[in-house]
Amino acid sequence: LHEAMQGIRHDLQGTLDRLENEIAQIEQALVRGSRIVATTLTRTYTSRLLDDQRFDTVIIDEASMALAPALFCTLALATSRVIIVGDFLQLAPIASAKTQATKHWLARSIYDIAQITSGRDPRVVPLSMQYRMHPDIANVSRRLYARAGLSYVSAPSTLTDRSQTAEAAPAPGHSLIFCNTEPAHPVTVRDAKGSPFNLYHALLAVRLAQQALSTPGHLPTVSIICPYRAQVNLIERL
Repeated sequence: LHEAMQGIRHDLQGTLDRLENEIAQIEQALVRGSRIVATTLTRTYTSRLLDDQRFDTVIIDEASMALAPALFCTLALATSRVIIVGDFLQLAPIASAKTQATKHWLARSIYDIAQITSGRDPRVVPLSMQYRMHPDIANVSRRLYARAGLSYVSAPSTLTDRSQTAEAAPAPGHSLIFCNTEPAHPVTVRDAKGSPFNLYHALLAVRLAQQALSTPGHLPTVSIICPYRAQVNLIERL
C-alpha cells in the first residue's frame, strides 16, 4: 500500500509540474504578445515572466514612494523612454533601518536623487487640472503647491458633482469644515501600548458622521480617519 501511495504521489507531482510548466509557457506567450503589460515594481525583478522582456516605454506610477533600487530595476526594462508619474512634494519612501546606506538608497525618492525640487524643472510636465475634490478642498493644497511652482485648477464637474454632498449636514453649504475643540479642553491619554486616544474627539467624530448620514434624500459615504490605532479602536467600539 505504501509503495502504491508513493507511486500515486509521484504521478500527481509529475502532472502538477507539467501543468505548471504549461501555464508558465502560456503566461510567457501572453506577455510577449501584449503591447501593454501592467505589473508591480516587485514583480519586475522577482518574476521570471519579465526576465527577457524589454519595452519601448516604461511608466512608473506613484514613483515618490518607490524604493530607489526597485525603481532602477524597473527602469532597466525600457529601451527608449521612461515616464515617472508622481509628486515630488509627497513623503519619501519608508525605510526602518537607520544606517547611512539605508538613508542614501532606500529613504530617498527618485525626485530627491534627480534633484527635482520645483515644478519649474524642465524635466517636469505638471498636470494642471484636478478632477477629484470639491474646489474648496483642492484650494488648500493648491496654495501650498503654488510655492513650489505648481498650479492647477479644478474641473467644473468637481463643483457640480460634489454639490449634493456639500449641502448635507453637519454644515450645509460648506465643503471644508474645521472643528476647534480647544474650548472644550479635551484630554488625550494613552493605552497600555502607548498609543494616544481622546474620548471627546472620538465622540465628536462619530456624532458628525451620524449627522452626515442622517441628511434626508442623500446617502453619502463617510470615512473617519485617525492617526493612532488606539483612537481607531475607540471609535470602532462607539
